[in-house]
Amino acid sequence: MKIAYFARDRGACSYYRVILPNETLKRKKLADVYCIEKGDNTDHISKAITDADLVIIPRVSDDYFVEFIKGLKNEGITVATEYDDYLFDISPLSPHYTDYGEKEVEVEISGTKVKLWEDGKNIDLKATAKRRDNVKRALELSDFTIVTTDLLADSYREYTDQFSVLPNCVDTAIWQPLPLKKNGEVRLYWSGGASHYEDLCVIAEALTIISKKYPQVKFVVMGQMFNGPFSEIPKNKVECHPWTPVEAYPYKTAILNADIALVPLKDTAFNRCKSSIKWVEQAALGIPAVMSMVSPYREMFNGQNAVMVADNTTDQWVKGISMLIDDPILRAKIGGEAGKYVKQNYDINIQCFQWLNAYKKHVGC
Repeated sequence: MKIAYFARDRGACSYYRVILPNETLKRKKLADVYCIEKGDNTDHISKAITDADLVIIPRVSDDYFVEFIKGLKNEGITVATEYDDYLFDISPLSPHYTDYGEKEVEVEISGTKVKLWEDGKNIDLKATAKRRDNVKRALELSDFTIVTTDLLADSYREYTDQFSVLPNCVDTAIWQPLPLKKNGEVRLYWSGGASHYEDLCVIAEALTIISKKYPQVKFVVMGQMFNGPFSEIPKNKVECHPWTPVEAYPYKTAILNADIALVPLKDTAFNRCKSSIKWVEQAALGIPAVMSMVSPYREMFNGQNAVMVADNTTDQWVKGISMLIDDPILRAKIGGEAGKYVKQNYDINIQCFQWLNAYKKHVGC
């Protein structure tokens, strides 16, 4: 089987959804795989697509790729689109609202109404409507769509019923814990991008309480630093790290030497369609997590591999975090169970066959 896939960038989304699974198939000699990236010359693109059994195009939302899908199908090539987010329900507090937002948004701050999103100033509603329409057209045109979860598939089912649900995985040969020494701190780890402000706010009050309750706690942040949720916490108790290239990310994460991972998630339609990758990464390192009992994390909980917070209240978050701070043995037990679960269910070296079988099903090989 010959597979050509587009890598729109070298970020985490492209890495987990198209680069890692397809390059694993290539490394294992299970398929001929060609990667197409921005800046590739026409000879390379032509070679990649010629005689391709399958072309995979992620996150289609522009006219060019919609027309490209039509052209490929006219040539008899099977086309898969790929989406890992529900793009029709993005929060106005996410910077990605500028790409897919449906309307202007006004908020009230200290009694004054402020335009958060205003057409013609910081959002172009005609352009966002076109992007949403192109997503629908791409779903309808492609032979099948690759998504991360059943819930995401259900959310897009109005436009197609041809899905392959393929989970975000990690390479457990790379995601390995390191034999690092402890210095008496209990390091609480949170990671997230600029779209996760509302999720972090879920535990903002709990973070302050935990900081006062446990002098030995250090908060470790990877990615976007939001000052508000940490405003009541002494600066010397908060450690910030920027994103690193995806190639270095597993090692950087391991070096941060976390004791407990915090995975809060606000219960929204958009979040319920996300994948559990934040937990998978930490679990692969044997780090126990305290998480919101919200999809997609609800689905991977087996009763022993995490501490789940049922209703996202501050009291329950404080209780869950405190339980792990107070009990190092429980931390090790839950971290060990989480690590085993990931190796069994989310190791790309095993799960890549899911991808290959899905491709063969739709291509007819």
